[in-house]
Amino acid sequence: MFVKRVLKGLYLSDSMIQRIEAISEFSQHEFFKIYLISKEDLFLFKCVTPLERTRDTEDLITLIETGLDYNLIIEELKHQISKNPDIFRLKTLIQIGLIIFSNMLAK
Repeated sequence: MFVKRVLKGLYLSDSMIQRIEAISEFSQHEFFKIYLISKEDLFLFKCVTPLERTRDTEDLITLIETGLDYNLIIEELKHQISKNPDIFRLKTLIQIGLIIFSNMLAK
């Protein structure tokens, strides 16, 4: 769980909040509600974690295999950078770009 920012990078933007979905089993619970971010937003959050986290890399592959809205990912990335241009290291941007475009070419 992160508060406000993930690894001093991405933050939960208004557009991400609009894409959140409630888990039906917990949407009417008396004490709490559980929400899930979109898989595109999860993809972005996983992209900013260190590459040493093998599980996150495996999750990225799984997310790509399930199908993603790459335009949505690119638009959210542009929005995040417009709010804080220093949040992404060049390596991370290249990683995101390579994953997105290699998948687009494979289709």
